[in-house]
Amino acid sequence: MSKNLHENHRERMRQRYLQQGADAFSTHELLEMLLYHSIPRGDTNGTAHALLEEHAGLEGVLFANTDDLCTTEGVGIKSAIMLGIVGELVRRCALENRPRSAVFDTFDKARRYVEPYYIGADVERVYVMMFDNGLHLIDFYLACEGTVNEAYP
Repeated sequence: MSKNLHENHRERMRQRYLQQGADAFSTHELLEMLLYHSIPRGDTNGTAHALLEEHAGLEGVLFANTDDLCTTEGVGIKSAIMLGIVGELVRRCALENRPRSAVFDTFDKARRYVEPYYIGADVERVYVMMFDNGLHLIDFYLACEGTVNEAYP
C-alpha cells in the first residue's frame, strides 16, 4: 500500500512556517497557506498557482475585485473576500508608514507620501496637495477619479 503524499500536508506546512518563518516559502506557498483559512479541505496549492497566473502576480490577486477572483477555479466568495481584506490591510499599512509632518521640499518626498493611495487602484486618480510657504502639508484630498486611462471631475 503506497503512502498518500498529501497526508498531513497542511500541518507540515504550518510546522515549517513556525520553524523557518515566512522567508522559507515561495509566494505561491504563502498564498496556499492563506487559502487554508477559507478553503477548509482540498488542494489550495493549485488554486494559489491559478490565482497568481490569472491575476499577473500577488499584487493582482490582492487588489482584484471579488467577482474577478471568483472566476478562478477553487475560489469562492469567502476566499475572494479574505483576499480583498488582506489587500486593503496592505494598503492601510502603507498609509500608516507614510511621512506625516515632513517638509516636502523634493518631488520624491511628495511621491512617497501619495504613493500608498494608488496601491490597488484600477482607475486614474488625481490628488491635490496644498502646502504653506515652508512646504509643510496643509491639506491633501482626492480631487477626482475616472476610468483606467483618464480622470475627470
